[in-house]
Amino acid sequence: MKRRSAPEVLRVRESSPDEAETSFRELDDVFLQSQTRIWLGEVLHKRFGEEMAVADLLADGELLFQVSKTVRKMILKKNVDMKHSKFFIYEQTSFGKADGRYMAYPKVDSFLKICQILGLTSIDLFSSSDVVERRDICRVCMCVRSLSKKARLKNLSVPDFDIVTYSIAMPTDLVGGLCRSLEQSRSNSSSSNGGSPSMYPRGLYKKARISIFHK
Repeated sequence: MKRRSAPEVLRVRESSPDEAETSFRELDDVFLQSQTRIWLGEVLHKRFGEEMAVADLLADGELLFQVSKTVRKMILKKNVDMKHSKFFIYEQTSFGKADGRYMAYPKVDSFLKICQILGLTSIDLFSSSDVVERRDICRVCMCVRSLSKKARLKNLSVPDFDIVTYSIAMPTDLVGGLCRSLEQSRSNSSSSNGGSPSMYPRGLYKKARISIFHK
């Protein structure tokens, strides 16, 4: 009697715990930086394009300084008595007189000061060099997230970091460039397919066109 051969066993390569952890960390980093870009834009009522990395966006300290001023106003609006508190007696130093990179440090310090006023501890904070020298942008993003959570606990009107999405429309010039690029893609696709319809999703193209607004 002929013996049946054993069925082939499909071997699936299992990733090591270290590889899995690295993968999750990379996903976390992407999420943190993406949400930081959106959150900052919503707080400042701006929209920042994807062409510049978050580390470069924050390096001069200006955006963090603007956020600190915005949050400071929110705190004072709810706590008028704090207006003369020693915690709030910090003025905009002569940023314009500082040279280059060093001008960013007092701006970042203003942001860190607001974080401390809201109750963030050293575990939540970062060092100014993490921003200016671009040493640890993910730690900076985590701090922005903690600021969002703490501010919301104090009923300040800031968006939830984890779920915030764009509400500011894309600037006209950016959308115009995108639409021209889509038009070119559709034209090239049609030509390469012998005049057949483009494979580019029509709904997405239409959505980009609708997004146009006038400044």
